[in-house]
Amino acid sequence: MTREEFTKNLQGLWEELQAETDGGKPLEYWSFVRRGNYRETVQRAYYVSFLLTYGFAKMLRDHSDMRLISVATPTGKVASGAVSY
Repeated sequence: MTREEFTKNLQGLWEELQAETDGGKPLEYWSFVRRGNYRETVQRAYYVSFLLTYGFAKMLRDHSDMRLISVATPTGKVASGAVSY
């Protein structure tokens, strides 16, 4: 995969997350990531990890509940205290 393809895929997923969390309502992580097959699910989880790391999205956690929300104006820099999920 080229850098351009990666960037295009990441941008597309971010736009999808923005549309689904419009109005500021967090979206359940697995309902956003899980797709029809294992490969797609893993790929989406991979891209979500980049959205979280670079500040395009935030994860809200409460025990085992994980929710995603898009950030309107991302910093594009690695978030301090970033944690992988």
